[in-house]
Amino acid sequence: MDLEERRKRLKVSHQDLATEAGLHVSTVHSVLTGGHDPRNSTFNKISGALSRLERAAMRALVQGMHPLTTAEEAAFEAVKDVLGASVAAAGEDAP
Repeated sequence: MDLEERRKRLKVSHQDLATEAGLHVSTVHSVLTGGHDPRNSTFNKISGALSRLERAAMRALVQGMHPLTTAEEAAFEAVKDVLGASVAAAGEDAP
C-alpha cells in the first residue's frame, strides 16, 4: 500500500499529516500526488508519521483512550470503521 492509500484509509488530511511529519503541506501534497520523487528522509518522515497515527489509533481503540490530535482522531475513526465492518462481516459468516 502506498503512502497516499494509507493516508486516505486513515482519513487524515494532507495538512494534518504534514504537521505530524514536521513537513510543509505543499511537500506532503507533492509527494503523495506524485508531483516529485522525495528524498529518503522526506519519505521516511511521511511514512513514520502514518505509522505513528496507525499505532495511536489502534492503541486508543484498544485502551479506550481519546486520541490527542486532529490527525489521531481521524485515524482513530477510520480504524474503528474498518474494524467495525470486519466484525460485522465476520458475524454474517457465523452460523
